[in-house]
Amino acid sequence: MPSLIIPKREYDAIQELIGIDDATFNSFAQALEKNQATLSLNKFVQSICEHASALKKDTAKKILRFVISLYGVRYTDNISPEVLADAVCKAAEEISLPEFQFDAEKAAILKTRIVRLLNYDKSVGVTAKAGDVLTEHQKIFCSARILSDIRPIFTWPLVSISGAVLIHMLQIAYHEDGDHKEFYVALDTLDLQKLKEVINRAEQKTKSIEDFLKKSELNYLPVE
Repeated sequence: MPSLIIPKREYDAIQELIGIDDATFNSFAQALEKNQATLSLNKFVQSICEHASALKKDTAKKILRFVISLYGVRYTDNISPEVLADAVCKAAEEISLPEFQFDAEKAAILKTRIVRLLNYDKSVGVTAKAGDVLTEHQKIFCSARILSDIRPIFTWPLVSISGAVLIHMLQIAYHEDGDHKEFYVALDTLDLQKLKEVINRAEQKTKSIEDFLKKSELNYLPVE
């Protein structure tokens, strides 16, 4: 059995998963099983809550995030839902906080529910794996902006401005090893046009590939 340490941020999710009644859990589980895999957690939660109306969105999101993290552990360590559920229960038993009450009865409920939720590979499993595949790179794009400057040109005497040029600074922000970083690249107006053409070309390729994937009936998960 793998040794697990449950992050503190998941304590609420575990208590919510244990605390919901059987009818609400069953409707939640059925919604997970029937739901389409997606890259959007909010869209996934919205779809679930439409079928499990007794479950609040915040609660559904907490539990779903916890379950998705368990799928990551299951796939990485190549272990069965039953073994992973046992490991989670064992780790939960070792949490000694007044606000986190855990006993044998709750352990039985948690194990049964985790095992059931870890058997939805075509919906939750694909969603969990897709997120890893999409972000499994050294550098992940975060945001971009372009700052435009007018730079004066000085000739002799230096107090006289003889002309000016326009310079654009492209700022790229990205994530690397959990850190937020950025760099700058100087562009002129022709460079902007080149950048625009490259982006247009990438969008055209995206459309062609999406059309191909739809025809192949492969489960394509668009970024939304």
